Amino acid sequence: MERTQETEVQDPPEETIETGKSKVIDLIEDIVAENVDKDQVLISMERLDEMVKILKETGAEIQVQRMYRFESDRPLKAFADIIINDALLIKGIKVLEGKNGLFVSMPQEQAKDRKWYDSVRCLTQEIRDQITEIVLSVYKEG
Repeated sequence: MERTQETEVQDPPEETIETGKSKVIDLIEDIVAENVDKDQVLISMERLDEMVKILKETGAEIQVQRMYRFESDRPLKAFADIIINDALLIKGIKVLEGKNGLFVSMPQEQAKDRKWYDSVRCLTQEIRDQITEIVLSVYKEG
């Protein structure tokens, strides 16, 4: 008989995300406060470029809401529910053990053709990597 263990996950430290957000807000306030003339347009553009870099580094805010672990020899090791940017809940993300180690699988539905298809798709590799990294780190923390 396989046992399950439900873990309520605490909110992750938001220092990195908040630091990135506050840097962007500070930069925007500085740009708005300046009287931007032709000479300062280039300075403002450089600062906007800096903001874009900061936002790319911090990425989406992803939190693991719950982790349902399974203690068995089967490939399925856990289910996870995640929240993205305090606006989107994705339930049923799977942590699986494959030939090359642990990996994350998005929720799937079986279609009429009896094949399984992802019901949630990441549109960029960066967000997919970020979800994978966060879910696996919470899983490994145990």
